[in-house]
Amino acid sequence: MSAEPAFASDEDGRILLWNAEATRLLGHEAADVIGRPCSEVIQGEDLFGNRYCVERCNPRQMLARHGPVHGFELDVPTASGQPVRVAFSIIVVQGPSPSAYTIVHLMRPIARPQAGEHVAEADRTISPPLDPVEPAPERIKPSLSKREIEILRLASDGRSTAQIATGLSLSAATVRTHVQNILRKLDAHSKLEAVAIARRQRLL
Repeated sequence: MSAEPAFASDEDGRILLWNAEATRLLGHEAADVIGRPCSEVIQGEDLFGNRYCVERCNPRQMLARHGPVHGFELDVPTASGQPVRVAFSIIVVQGPSPSAYTIVHLMRPIARPQAGEHVAEADRTISPPLDPVEPAPERIKPSLSKREIEILRLASDGRSTAQIATGLSLSAATVRTHVQNILRKLDAHSKLEAVAIARRQRLL
């Protein structure tokens, strides 16, 4: 299963999870960003140079109003200061109350215009929004095995499949099988979303 760069933040904008692919894309290590405001770490600007990542960002404002959250594109500085253009997709994991939620940010790097390259007027607008994502309904707490919980704990630390396999003395194929079972049980689409759901349901 191919993973994509992703991180998750809570309703206060604090980073809860940061996967290895996000480190490869932006250069920040999980240990350096977890617990910090995502606006401070991402520091994204829209395609016109306006600061998008602020304390009360647009996705959180929309969730506070119970509105849909759409995808967006930002220019994001890496840890070395080099900008990268990123398309964000949003998944909302509802918590135990309407005001408690986790926002999973899936990131896809896209090409930026080269210096001196003409940019058509149509290209200076933000891409059409992705399908809106509504907060997920309350879920019945699933039953995870001890091994599945161990794998989720390691995934929450940003470990890759290979690293999890080494840490638990398992084959990568066995870990992938466990991950597929976890995704099915939690109705999740990625390891990061599964960890967010497990934490909301106090399985971890």
